[in-house]
Amino acid sequence: MALLAPQHVPTPQYVAAIERLEEMGRLQDQARRRKSMLVFGPEGVGKTRLVESFVKTQSLALYVNQTGSPRDLMLALWRASAAQASGSYVYLPPQNH
Repeated sequence: MALLAPQHVPTPQYVAAIERLEEMGRLQDQARRRKSMLVFGPEGVGKTRLVESFVKTQSLALYVNQTGSPRDLMLALWRASAAQASGSYVYLPPQNH
């Protein structure tokens, strides 16, 4: 008979930290007030994951990853808008030329 390790139940504090509940709440509050947002911070802190999760909860939000030029930004916005109009969430990485 094999022994199984006991399951660890995450604490509410752990879940809040991992799921970035405080930051998600601030983003949702800004969206309700129709405020533009800029998310910034050092590499590796979870900005992309947070924003991708947020966009999935907002019908009017667009997410465009880093672009190399104003033209690339406009094309990425157009593709994201088209995907949103079709009713699907599509992650659109920057296009390499």
